[in-house]
Amino acid sequence: MPTVRDFEAFYKTRAIEKLPTSDNPENEAVVSKAITELRMQDGHLLVDFGCGDGYFIDAILRRAPGVRGIGVDLVVHEAWRHRSDRGRFIVSPALPLPIESGTVDAIFCSQVIEHVPHPENVLHEFHRILKVGGRAWIATPNSYSDVLPLFRPLQRRIDQAEGHLRHFSAADFAFYAQRYGFSIVHLRYDLFFALFLYYNFVAYNARLKGVLIGMVAPELQPPAHPSSVLPTRRTGLAKRLAFSVLRFLRLVDYPFRYFPGNQVIECTLIKRVAQPSDS
Repeated sequence: MPTVRDFEAFYKTRAIEKLPTSDNPENEAVVSKAITELRMQDGHLLVDFGCGDGYFIDAILRRAPGVRGIGVDLVVHEAWRHRSDRGRFIVSPALPLPIESGTVDAIFCSQVIEHVPHPENVLHEFHRILKVGGRAWIATPNSYSDVLPLFRPLQRRIDQAEGHLRHFSAADFAFYAQRYGFSIVHLRYDLFFALFLYYNFVAYNARLKGVLIGMVAPELQPPAHPSSVLPTRRTGLAKRLAFSVLRFLRLVDYPFRYFPGNQVIECTLIKRVAQPSDS
């Protein structure tokens, strides 16, 4: 049976592997959606739960200069040293988080709760640290029962590669919202057919992805990419072309953002009561 150290080593390795392409248009889209949904103002405190190398909280803080941030993860990442000076990072391998109750205005949680054995504990903790009226934006793999059958083999492959423990449906979020004192503000989906092609044939094709990384960011190609090196937006034709293709695929999928058959579900919650019903 895997130990805590096994999990820590696995997720740290995956963060290092993803670092060379963390500035891609897919992640840029995630940042834009989160900023829109969380409605942060100057002076607000944002928590990135499961922040990994810190790319997302750094990108959000750069676009929301009056916001403060805390990144939380299982392990220390070398890349944290290069991130925004308006954010700080803490290691917390277990709940509760070392954050005072009712002090947080917004929570960003992208592709994290599917890794957690007991997601209900995470939602309960989100409720504890948020202020009344505070928001949480959660993105996670969509339920197998809702996603199109065409996408399911890829989802299983991603589950194995990423260590996913479960998926979530709109009904799951409705249940958790009711139980833990939230209201659902917005529910939408992501990754339809065009982006399915990208993830199926590129992102989770080790050989092809290695070739493309060698083209767009050769300075970060293993074994010469230490985890402390951050990717930079190169002006080379290869990287611009690759990112342009991703943006085009996202535009193709955009009209289907409310179709439940997508691969990812995104839910915005707002804390509506001071105490959840099961407390």
